[in-house]
Amino acid sequence: MKSTLSAILLASSFTPLFSSASDFKLSEADRDRIAQIQIERQPIADQGDGTFEDVTHEAGLLSFHPTQTGVFADFNQDGWLDLFIGNETTPGDRHQSELYLNNGDGTFRDVSEQSGISATAWIKGATAADYDNDGDADLYLSALGQPNLLYRNDGPQADSDCFFTEVAAQAGVNEPIHSFPCWFWDYDNDGWEDLFVAGFKIGTVGDVAASFLGLPHEIVPPKLYLNNRDGTFRDVSSTSGLERCWVPMGANFGDLDNDGYLDFYAGTGDTPMNTILPNKMYRNAEGNGFQDVTSAGGFGHLQKGHAVSFGDYDNDGDQDVHIVMGGAYSGDRYMNALFQNPGHGNQYLILRLEGSESPRDATGTRIKVVTISPNGTERSLHRTVGTGGSFGCNPFRVGIGLSDAKSIVQVEIHWTSGAYQVFTQLSPKRFYKLKEGDPLATPITLPQLTPTRQIHQPHIH
Repeated sequence: MKSTLSAILLASSFTPLFSSASDFKLSEADRDRIAQIQIERQPIADQGDGTFEDVTHEAGLLSFHPTQTGVFADFNQDGWLDLFIGNETTPGDRHQSELYLNNGDGTFRDVSEQSGISATAWIKGATAADYDNDGDADLYLSALGQPNLLYRNDGPQADSDCFFTEVAAQAGVNEPIHSFPCWFWDYDNDGWEDLFVAGFKIGTVGDVAASFLGLPHEIVPPKLYLNNRDGTFRDVSSTSGLERCWVPMGANFGDLDNDGYLDFYAGTGDTPMNTILPNKMYRNAEGNGFQDVTSAGGFGHLQKGHAVSFGDYDNDGDQDVHIVMGGAYSGDRYMNALFQNPGHGNQYLILRLEGSESPRDATGTRIKVVTISPNGTERSLHRTVGTGGSFGCNPFRVGIGLSDAKSIVQVEIHWTSGAYQVFTQLSPKRFYKLKEGDPLATPITLPQLTPTRQIHQPHIH
C-alpha cells in the first residue's frame, strides 16, 4: 500500500509535524531508502519519489502486540539502526517487548531473548542513549504500575551481538512507579546524559489540583535525574522547580531561546473527558532548574496534548513547537497547535550530520560545540542526535543555541562508529552538513519560509 505525504516533509526533511499519530519515530534504518517512519509498530519506507510503502512484513517486523512506543538506535554498533518496541502487558494479557537487530539488507531479526531484554510490563515510554559514556546505546523504559527499567548495554557476548543488564534500582532511576513520557538529555551541558521521566495515572485531576494546593496526593511529580558520572543518578526534581504534578502524556524538548540549554514542553493528555489541565512549557535556567513560562511565553493551552515536536520549520534559526491536540473520545476533538518562535536575538548553529560507518541519519552521535563569549571565556555545549522524547519526534537537523557567542572555536563529533572528528572555521548563524570521514563542512543555505493560515480540522489523537 502506497500513500503520498505532504511536500513540506519531502522538501525540508522535517519531522511530519501535521500527523495525527500519537507517537512516531523517524529514521534511516535502510541506507538505500531516504527515510523510514515508525508509527506505533508499522514501519513505512520512503521510496524517494514522494511515496511511502508499508514494509512491515518483508522487514521481518510483523507481530501482534499492543504498543505505543518504540525507539531506533544502533545497539550493536554495526552502522545499522536497530529497533526496540515496547509492548503493553496488562493483568491477564502478557506481551513481552521486542528488540530487533538490523541485518543490513532491509530486514531485521528478533533477539529479544538472547539480548537480556525480557521486559514484560505496561511499557509507555522508551528512550536510548549512552548514559555511561562507554560508547554504546543503553535503553530506558517507563511503565505504568510498576518500577521503570534501565538496560545497560554491556556489548557483545558469546551468543548475542549485544547484551543488556537491567540496573534501574542500582542506578536510582526506577521511579515514578506510574510513568509515561521519558527521555535522555544533557540538560546541564556537562557531557553526560541526564534523564527525565514524567509521572502519569489516568483519572487523577483531583491529585493534580491537590499538588498545586499543597495538599496530600497519590500521584508523584516528574522525576529529573542528574547523572552522577559513575553509572548512577540522583533525583533533583524538588530542587529544580518540578515539584508539582501535571500527568503529561506527550512531551519533548528543545532550546526555545537559543541560550544553549534545553527547555521542554509537556502536553497533559489524560483520557477522561472531565480532565482539563493546562499544557506546560518549562524554560531551563542555565542548568540550575526550570521555570514555568507557559503564560509568559504564550503557550497556554487547555486541550489534551500528545505528540510534541521542536524544530525550525520556517528556517529562521530558532525552534518552533508543534503539538498534537485532541482527546481519545469523539467529543474531545481539537485542532493541533503550532507555536511560531519570534526569536530572542541569540546566536545559533544548525547541523545536519550524515554517517558512513555510523547510521546514515547519525542517530546517537554526540556533538560538542566550543565557543568564545564576548568576555573571552570558552564555553562547551553538548547535544546528541536523535528525535527527542518518547512521545513525539524532533527532526535530525540539530539546532544548537550559542547564546551571545562571539565565535566558534571548534565542533567535535563523536560518531557511534567510534570515529572522532573536529571541524573548525564554522560561523554562528549558519547551517552546515557534516559527513563522517569528510574533513570539510558543507555550508547549506535554506530560504526562510512564511507560514500561511489554513483551515485545519479538529481530530482525536
